[in-house]
Amino acid sequence: MTGDDGRTSVAGGPPPSTKPGTLHVGTAGFSYPDWAGPVYGGRVPSGPDALATLSRWVDLLEVNVSHYRAPSSQTAETWLRATRDRPGFRFTAKLHRAYTHGPEAPTRAEHRAMRAFLDALGSDGRLVGALAQFPPSFRHGPRTLAYVRRLVEHFAGVPLAVEVRDASWDRAEVFDALAAAGATWVVADWTPGPGWIEARTVASPRLGYVRLHGRNPAWYQRGVGRDRRYDHLYPRADLEAFAARVAALRALAASVVVVANNHFGGQAVANALELKAIVEGAPVPGPASLVEAFPSLADVVRPDTPGGTVGPPAGGWFNR
Repeated sequence: MTGDDGRTSVAGGPPPSTKPGTLHVGTAGFSYPDWAGPVYGGRVPSGPDALATLSRWVDLLEVNVSHYRAPSSQTAETWLRATRDRPGFRFTAKLHRAYTHGPEAPTRAEHRAMRAFLDALGSDGRLVGALAQFPPSFRHGPRTLAYVRRLVEHFAGVPLAVEVRDASWDRAEVFDALAAAGATWVVADWTPGPGWIEARTVASPRLGYVRLHGRNPAWYQRGVGRDRRYDHLYPRADLEAFAARVAALRALAASVVVVANNHFGGQAVANALELKAIVEGAPVPGPASLVEAFPSLADVVRPDTPGGTVGPPAGGWFNR
């Protein structure tokens, strides 16, 4: 359903309350070698210590290692323990690439492992949803839409967000079909080019999902590496525009997550904190080393150092 303001609820109605949906802003992943200086102030802490440190400043993690292998249930439990003193902290997790990139489908053992990981990560109620990220070659049609519907059934009980990267999906009937299947359309921002989809304001009553990939012009170059593709720092004006879009999504969905995926050099953390400050209307805490690396954050990030008690309140930064 599309309102007079152009916003779209893909399940035909507003959230059950007039109160804005809860908002959690974070990053895709938490352990990158190039985060050592700007984010962690010298070296990347090992495993759960890195996550515990990052959770002081952001209130969402999109697990991306699960795209390559399903972490064990024990790993999920370790991450929950690492963030248990941050009750406002939430998780999403990317599905294994066998579900989205093929050509071979996941084996039964791989599916059991993926499901066990998601169940463990959601055992305390802090798993917001799972992400199915499809490549540009995944084009809209009866068979691909039917596949998405089956994928939703395979992960019943876990809200599924679907990110597609071909313009053939960019149509109102697709938004409605995904919602009818129980899926959420991912509002994604990346460099305009072949198959590009405009980052529309689309959400389901249950979930709005935003991913910021950056706009590096090298995105479509043959052989470009991961780090270069996601090497982009959003300027303040772009984040202010996205803050307005996020506000519109919160009027449509009970829960909205924003994931900064422009990870290289800590830029995802920088932009996540900057966006949080714009939404909050006041400076937010962040690593002192990040402000040193990105001086433009000086007016929106309040320098903090590991070891203190800063962290999101139980309802998240924006939901007091």
